[in-house]
Amino acid sequence: MNWFFKIGLIFIFIFLFSCKSLDYAECTKIHHKELIIRWGENFNAENRKVGYELNSKAELFKYENINNKKTSFSKVGNVNQERYCNILSMITKTILKTQVVNEIGDTLRYFEYLNPEKNSNLYFKWHPRFNTKNSRGFQEIYDSLNILKLSLD
Repeated sequence: MNWFFKIGLIFIFIFLFSCKSLDYAECTKIHHKELIIRWGENFNAENRKVGYELNSKAELFKYENINNKKTSFSKVGNVNQERYCNILSMITKTILKTQVVNEIGDTLRYFEYLNPEKNSNLYFKWHPRFNTKNSRGFQEIYDSLNILKLSLD
């Protein structure tokens, strides 16, 4: 009887430790656990940012930042892992191709890539009326992220 008890305990421990919930998207590597992707519009005259934030757990939040002080967040939903991984791949390829986009204007669109574990803080901004060579890739990312957001609304 003691032998069956030991075997039973072993199976229980194996079962408990193998049933771990997946917190992060499958494509998230160890050094991307703190990754945050933000995009939206920056209204310079009002000193206000309105946009969305996507974290490495594929959770999407809407946020508004006023005067770089008060930020309000509200959860929109969870993004499908396959879609999250596709957009992350697109972002990585675009960042490798275009390292700098910094245009001026009263109302700008922006894309932000924050990865504290890799000490990366990349910020790209462009004027929505102009289609420049450097901003094209980020305009595509911006549009793709907005389509992703609309699929959750």
